[in-house]
Amino acid sequence: MSNVTIVTDTMSCLPDNLYKEYGIFVSPLSLNINGKGYRDKEDMTSEQFWKMFPSIKDFTTSTVSPGDMADLFRKAAKKTDSIACIVVSAALTGVYSAAGQAKDLVKSEFPGLEITVVDSKTAAGAEGFAVLEAARAAAAGKDLAEVVTVAEDVARRSSLLVAM
Repeated sequence: MSNVTIVTDTMSCLPDNLYKEYGIFVSPLSLNINGKGYRDKEDMTSEQFWKMFPSIKDFTTSTVSPGDMADLFRKAAKKTDSIACIVVSAALTGVYSAAGQAKDLVKSEFPGLEITVVDSKTAAGAEGFAVLEAARAAAAGKDLAEVVTVAEDVARRSSLLVAM
């Protein structure tokens, strides 16, 4: 089994090849664009979103459900004994709360599984940097506490500027 597995949300905005390279489990956020629902990176690629962007009149997002996040934790639990779940800022969405609820659901099914949910306090590329460095620390054999420390340190030192 792998020592530490990383779980995140699609708001971390890493390229798909990095998610695959580091075995990162990714929970899609829900997008509602002009009245139609999509699951980020499952129903729509980033390229498709940006092609559609100029015509968007109505856009909202919604968080992952605790049940969907629990399913992701269950999948990860089959290959690991520790999960570092690094998510978009709790000030922006309910992903952090959903992940905490999912942790409680899964802990009874996998009593030896350790799960730490990290509020990145950021989003997009800044969150992605924290996720990527945590994945690199996990790949280097760091334990859960060390991986979490890396994620929190990178997130704290990152800045995010948003412009449309």
